Amino acid sequence: SEESLKVTMGDVVIADGNDRFIPRDGAIYAYSGDGSCKTWKLPDDFKGASLEVYTLTREGRAPAPKHVLSRDTIELALDAGAPVKLMKA
Repeated sequence: SEESLKVTMGDVVIADGNDRFIPRDGAIYAYSGDGSCKTWKLPDDFKGASLEVYTLTREGRAPAPKHVLSRDTIELALDAGAPVKLMKA
């Protein structure tokens, strides 16, 4: 629809509706305004890498959301309003 947002960086989607998957400074930050479960294509420098995944809170790191990592993608179950950080392990 005209009100839907989709932003890509090459073949990597970084914004889809109210969801974000933003590579920045050697990490990826994921966020969902409404909560979602979707598969995101990883940027080239993250493909095949072992990743640390955790939720960010005011108190620091919290356990990772449910996720499934493959060589080229990650499926993330994001809670509404809970930012997540992905870093190479």
